Amino acid sequence: MASQEPAWPTTVTRGELYDHYLTGSEADVTRTTTGGVLLAGGGTDQPDAFKWLFARAGGGDIVVLRASGADGYHPFAMKIGGLDSIESFVVKSREASSDAKLLERLGRAEAIFFAGGDQSKYVTFFKDTPVEELVNAAAARGVPVGGTSAGLAILGEFSYSAMRASITTAQALADPLSPDITIDKDFLSLKHLDGLITDSHVVERSRLGRTVAFMARLHQDGWLKANGTTPARPARALAIDRETAVLLERDGTATVVGPNTAYFMEAARRHSNIAPAPRSAATPFESTK
Repeated sequence: MASQEPAWPTTVTRGELYDHYLTGSEADVTRTTTGGVLLAGGGTDQPDAFKWLFARAGGGDIVVLRASGADGYHPFAMKIGGLDSIESFVVKSREASSDAKLLERLGRAEAIFFAGGDQSKYVTFFKDTPVEELVNAAAARGVPVGGTSAGLAILGEFSYSAMRASITTAQALADPLSPDITIDKDFLSLKHLDGLITDSHVVERSRLGRTVAFMARLHQDGWLKANGTTPARPARALAIDRETAVLLERDGTATVVGPNTAYFMEAARRHSNIAPAPRSAATPFESTK
C-alpha cells in the first residue's frame, strides 16, 4: 500500500543556523493586520486563541520562532485554517538572528509566535539582535505577537530568563534573593505589558508562589524605578495555567480562553521583610522551565 501524503505538505530545509519548515504558499501576501498579544500558559494549545491570532493576522503568513522541536504547529494551524502559510524557524545559535532569510520572513509576517521550550535560549539568541528589532517594529505597526510557556516568559517588560535553572516555588519563597532567580528586561516591548512579568503552567507545577517572588524581586532590585528618587511603578504579573490563554487587545482589554485560570496580580510597593535563606536550604531544581 502506498504511503498517504500528508494533508498539508511541508517543505523542510535544514541548516547550520536553523531548520526551516514551510506549510502553505511560499509567495508573500500583504494583508491588513490588527495588533494584539496572545499569551498562553503552555500545554495543549487552545484553538480559539489561534483563531483569534489568525483573524488579527488577516489570514496572512505566520512565522513561528523556536529553539527546539520542529513543525508541530503546522498541522494544528492548517486544520484551524484561515491563513496563507505558516513557517517555523528552529534556531540553533545567536548567529541565526542576523540571517537574511529569517529576517526577511519576519519582516513580512502578519503574525509572530514564540513556541515553548527554554526561554534562556530565546534571550541568548534574540535579545539585542535584529530579530528583537523586527519583532518590536512589527508589534508597533499592528502585527499580532504571541507566545506559550517559554515563549510567554519573554513577552512582558521583564522576563524570568531561567539562565541557571528553573526554580521551584519552594526554592523561590525560601530564598527570594536567590541568584538562581534570573530576571531580564529591555527585550520585547509590547503594548500594555510594561511593568509585567509572566509565568506559565501555574497550578500544574505549583508556580504561583514563585510568581509572587518574581514580583518581590522587581521591587527589591530596583527594576521599577526610573531613577533613585521617583516612586516605583507597581510590579505586575500574569500567571497563566496550562491549556489557557489571555487574548490582549490593542486597547488593553483582555479575554481569557480555555478551561483553567489566569492570575492578574499587582504589588504596589516593596515588601519590607525580604532576606536570603541559608544556601543549605536549597532543594533540587525542576527538570523543565
